[in-house]
Amino acid sequence: MKKILFVTHLFYPARGGVEIHIKRLSKGLAKKGYHVKVLTTNAYSTEGFFLNDKRRIEKTNEIIDGVEVERLSFRTYGRRLLNSMRSLACRIKYPGNEWVRFYSFGPRNSLFLEKSIHFQPDLIFAAPLPTFNIYYANKAAKKLNVPLIVIPSYHIHDPCSFFNSIYFKIMRKSDLVMAQSDIEKKFLAEAGNIDDNKIVIFPPLPFDKTLMERKIQSKEKIKKTYGIKQKYVVLYLGQHGIHKNIGPVLKAMGKVWQSSNDVALVIAGGTTEYTKHLKDLSIPYNKLNIKKVYFLENFPQEKKSDIYNMADIFISLSEFESFGIVFAEAMLHKLPVIASINSVARSIIDDFHTGFLVNPSCEHEVSGAILGLILDDNIRKIYGNNGRKIALERYNPERILEQWSKILDTLLI
Repeated sequence: MKKILFVTHLFYPARGGVEIHIKRLSKGLAKKGYHVKVLTTNAYSTEGFFLNDKRRIEKTNEIIDGVEVERLSFRTYGRRLLNSMRSLACRIKYPGNEWVRFYSFGPRNSLFLEKSIHFQPDLIFAAPLPTFNIYYANKAAKKLNVPLIVIPSYHIHDPCSFFNSIYFKIMRKSDLVMAQSDIEKKFLAEAGNIDDNKIVIFPPLPFDKTLMERKIQSKEKIKKTYGIKQKYVVLYLGQHGIHKNIGPVLKAMGKVWQSSNDVALVIAGGTTEYTKHLKDLSIPYNKLNIKKVYFLENFPQEKKSDIYNMADIFISLSEFESFGIVFAEAMLHKLPVIASINSVARSIIDDFHTGFLVNPSCEHEVSGAILGLILDDNIRKIYGNNGRKIALERYNPERILEQWSKILDTLLI
């Protein structure tokens, strides 16, 4: 039995696009007969590596969906100094600039290298950049002389974090680089001088069979469960990170509520240090007798489909995405999608066909897109049906896993 090792920064129950993708990919490969192990950290978010998120996952070793999972602790000593040095490195190119930016993100624990070698894998997946676990994975692959597949998950609009010659060098020497869109592939090939033939476009596994077999439940019953009284629901679902542009959504909703109070904004997903700030921003909108902003925090995975089903519109204006699994999930649930025209979402969302691509900096444009969909039931239905059809065609998990199997077969000869 061939052994595959995933060396990744976070893993379930930590949540995020990369975490969801690695969980589903590792599970799928285990089902296909590979011995799969995930070597990761015990953090719930990347903020645990370099900021002040002190939450930790208690289980060190467990089996999840046939996948062996081992979680390591990590060092945070000196993080304030490293953060300051990284901030300076974003503005000034001093000696060691790129190593500081790489090392400072963490996670830092040399056991990543030791444990990787001890497992004796036949192939290593490393994900994502800019986290430092990819450095350990790269060294382990070299020492073991086994293939390395890098899943960089580039946020192209964050050059300080992602434009780094060390990353490009690792990818040039790897056996395969998994880009999640044609936009990411073009950027990596041009900016990193990476062989175009080495970069393969593989969308993540944005949903599994349980989401594909969509069970329609009463929208009103689900809303009642969460205490939502408004007729329409605008949904954001994802981590509450500052980079997700949730603030502009709240501001745009302020203009929507000037036209209609029968619209609720639901902010669902994993909490971060930024969650408190978002709640503070929502206070003015919840002062009157009618609550307008609802936070559904760290909900169980099995409730995700219900949350999508009670919504009428999905919105995420994040520009720091390598793919955006939530867009595909929303489309699967027949939701028209509003996303940033500056993000990789433009490779997923068809403007005026499955939703709208807008400028997050323009409140009038964002609020106009929301109101346009709220006021036109027919357009919402058309865009929603178009989206589900495209999601099923482009992102069928069985088809993606079969393509992965063929690639791995060539590397594991």
